[in-house]
Amino acid sequence: TLLLVSFLYACSDKDDNKTTTTKSSAKEITSFKLENSVNSTILKDAIGTITGEAIALTVSNSAAKPVLITALIPSFEISAKASVKVGNDTQTSGKSAQDFTKPVTYTVTAEDGTTKKYVVTVTLQSAPSQGTIPAKVAAFLEGFNQAVEFYKEKNDTWAEFNLSEQNFYYLLPKGKGIDRNMGFLINPHKVPDQGVALQDPKWKSLKVYRYDTEATAEIKRIGQDGLFEIIGRKIMGGGSYYTQVHSEKAFQGSVLTNNERVETAVHEIFHMYQQRAWKLDSDAVQDSQNYPLTEELLALQILNRSVLVKDLAKISQEDARKYLGMYLAIRKEAIKLDPSSKKLVTHMANAQESVEGSANYIEIFDSRKRNNNSQIVFVPSGLEKITSFQNLTIASNVPLSKRYFTWFIWYETGASVLYLLNQLGVDIQENCKKAIRVYDQAVGKLNLSDAQLDQFLKDAKAKYDWKEIQKTAKTLAEKLK
Repeated sequence: TLLLVSFLYACSDKDDNKTTTTKSSAKEITSFKLENSVNSTILKDAIGTITGEAIALTVSNSAAKPVLITALIPSFEISAKASVKVGNDTQTSGKSAQDFTKPVTYTVTAEDGTTKKYVVTVTLQSAPSQGTIPAKVAAFLEGFNQAVEFYKEKNDTWAEFNLSEQNFYYLLPKGKGIDRNMGFLINPHKVPDQGVALQDPKWKSLKVYRYDTEATAEIKRIGQDGLFEIIGRKIMGGGSYYTQVHSEKAFQGSVLTNNERVETAVHEIFHMYQQRAWKLDSDAVQDSQNYPLTEELLALQILNRSVLVKDLAKISQEDARKYLGMYLAIRKEAIKLDPSSKKLVTHMANAQESVEGSANYIEIFDSRKRNNNSQIVFVPSGLEKITSFQNLTIASNVPLSKRYFTWFIWYETGASVLYLLNQLGVDIQENCKKAIRVYDQAVGKLNLSDAQLDQFLKDAKAKYDWKEIQKTAKTLAEKLK
């Protein structure tokens, strides 16, 4: 009996010291994300939203590096002592890639062998598509593409000027039928991360991206009714951009045509080329407010325009010399009669004929090529449409008349003189680059004596009815006081 009791006691003592271990049943995915540091094509980290057994992520697509959704590597956290598989393949956080073109099922197995399935869905964030390009922007891109192609195929207008080299941000303000401010990068300095590439055979020579990110700020800065800004803007943190707002109206409220928008872009982008490539004209002055509009100077301006602003397409070298001689004689007389303390005829009119005249020269030749126009008349189409020259000279619109005779007229005379000089073999491009003004180029080419200049002035007055011009100038001067 004693032996039996001892055996039972010994067995009871052994069972009391035995520890029973319970395996974990935890099988949760506690976090799930796609990190930029692991997935280089993702613009920014995408954090998964876990709802029950469903995990949803939204990934921003990138024009620079379209998301490689067929091979995304998730980073995740699971319950302690659990493991996770997709199909039969064990998954490792930050290393195992999956094709998320369709929902992917992740099976988490707890330590005790029980499982839980999670369905992971990745959605690419919707972005503006080609279908969202308004027709007016598409028309502009087509016209601007034509201009770029002319300079690529045969740049016989201005050899150093490459229209496609300039970074360009074209802006369309919110308005009728447009639910947001839109921006379109043309030939940008880098591919935008938050942009969408747009392609169309009609603008095949352009790299275009829909990029609204900075559109609202730029439209606000320029003004919705403004047209352009040539100061080199830093878009996407770099580059030097020409920005243009797609305005419906321009100076004096005239309705802009698509051709005029393209001409404006070509003209202003040429100014940016001037800033980069031309020597600074240190004596140039811009002071329209104080430019002298005396009766005598107005008469000479009208006479000079009569000499130069005409169809020059078939002009002979003999006529080119004659018109340049008249121009020099008229301008010499204007310099002599200039009453301004800053000598604005010399330092403003002569300087602007080079800067604005050359930009108008480029603009008109571009428009001529795109529109198959056989004439060469250096009148900007926007100005021509606003009002006739006859209306300008009777001052039916005093602000516009003042603006014309203290600014716009040099677009026309400067471009015309450049064309005549080019016809006579003068290297206008190199001279302008060296800040040699149009007037001085003509002086150097013709090398006229005072007697010859006097004769050219008499010839001009005889040919273009000087007495009638004087009457017009007198009326104009009284109204512009």
